[in-house]
Amino acid sequence: MEKAREVNPKLQELDAAFFDICYEFGEERMTKQHYEALRNTYEAIRQKTLGGEAIIQSKPPIVWSGRFVDINEKTGKLDIYDEDIQVLNSKDGEIFAEVKSKQDGNSKLWKYTGHYAGGFRVFSYKNMNNDTGIGTIFLEKSQDVYIGQWTAITCDHKYVARCPYILFETKSSSFFDEKMLKAGCQILDVRTFTWREYQPGTSCI
Repeated sequence: MEKAREVNPKLQELDAAFFDICYEFGEERMTKQHYEALRNTYEAIRQKTLGGEAIIQSKPPIVWSGRFVDINEKTGKLDIYDEDIQVLNSKDGEIFAEVKSKQDGNSKLWKYTGHYAGGFRVFSYKNMNNDTGIGTIFLEKSQDVYIGQWTAITCDHKYVARCPYILFETKSSSFFDEKMLKAGCQILDVRTFTWREYQPGTSCI
């Protein structure tokens, strides 16, 4: 009886906290992956509070896959690249992530700060290798993927470009490659406030 008196307030507090988590998820202020990670922790703590052993399943980190078109710095042609997006935190409509990619033989590390609302996600990012690569990504959900464009400095800082980008919450796929390459990239002309089609073939070096 004494143990029950001690446990009940703890369970009520724990359940109240989990209710808040469910509410945040229901209001789309939290991604599904983050919700499932918190639910796993809640169930483990609740079991331990009731006197059992805490069974905290070791979950791999949340990793999304980005696939995008960019200008190859060596050939000037349009190529497809992949990047791994490790979500560090996702709550209240905000996403923070560390991103690793490899382009034209160079490994790159990026810091992503983003926001999500309904079926839209937007990120701003910075290259952590040189502190000069910056850009944005705007995406809209289409079935199981997020489709949009990135806009950034590219081609060894020669252009401000925008090119296709797709975010997969699972493994990357080449299914959209042909459409992305066909869409191509556009280059900003600051004199006329317009975007012109990038013509592949001019090396960035």
